[in-house]
Amino acid sequence: MPPPPLPGRQPSFSSERPAALTAPPPPRPTAAAQAAIDNRSVQLNPQHATYHQSRGAGPAEAAQAALAAAKAHPLDRSHSAH
Repeated sequence: MPPPPLPGRQPSFSSERPAALTAPPPPRPTAAAQAAIDNRSVQLNPQHATYHQSRGAGPAEAAQAALAAAKAHPLDRSHSAH
């Protein structure tokens, strides 16, 4: 029969590992933080009207510029809007 484990020693079986060795999942952003992320991504997307409005264009001019950008780069999915 093996001797009992010593105090402070790690268990020898993986099923006996303490829960502290497993990391918790990363926290999800709050609603306000996610809204800020979404707002920034829209303002950096030339295919979105908000991009042009944040640079001084009026609503109609911004919509036209966004449409022109989308037509110029129809396959560019790196900055797609939600």
